[in-house]
Amino acid sequence: MSQNPSGLEHNLAEAIGLIGQPGFEEALWRLCAGLARPDNMLALVYRDTGPALELWRKAGDPGVFGRLESTYLEGAFRLSPFYALHLAREKAGLYRMRDIAPDAFQRSRFYVEYFGQTTIIDELAFTVWLGEGMSLNLFLGRDGQSGKVFLPGEIATCRRI
Repeated sequence: MSQNPSGLEHNLAEAIGLIGQPGFEEALWRLCAGLARPDNMLALVYRDTGPALELWRKAGDPGVFGRLESTYLEGAFRLSPFYALHLAREKAGLYRMRDIAPDAFQRSRFYVEYFGQTTIIDELAFTVWLGEGMSLNLFLGRDGQSGKVFLPGEIATCRRI
C-alpha cells in the first residue's frame, strides 16, 4: 500500500465528505495519490449516444491531455478499449488498459491518433454505472513524468476500494 491505513482512511473520509462541494476533486486526487501515486487523473462519463463528457482532469504534464478536446472527446473515445467495456456493459470495477487492450493495440487507429500522443504508459480505470447507458470512469495514469508502470501492490490496493 502506498500510504499508511490511517492516512488512506482520512483521505477517503475527506473525499466522501466533500461530494458535491468545492474541493471534492482535489480531495479525490489526494485519495488516489495515496492509493497508487498516479501522474494524471481524468474523470469522464461515457454515454451510449453522444460524446463522452469530461468532468475533471489533473496532470503534472499538460501535454498528457493536449489532444483531449480536439481528438478524444471529438470522437476518438469510440475507439478506446475502455469505451468498448462501456458498450459491452462490463461490471463496475477496476480495469487496466494493458489487460483489456486488443492485440496489436499499438498499431490501432486509436493508439496512433490519440493514445500514443499522450505519453501515458500505464492506465487504470475505475468504472461505475450511473444508470441506463451511462458510466462514470475515473482514469489514473502513469506517463512520461514518472516513466513507471503501476506496481502490483498499487493495483491490488485500488481493487480493494
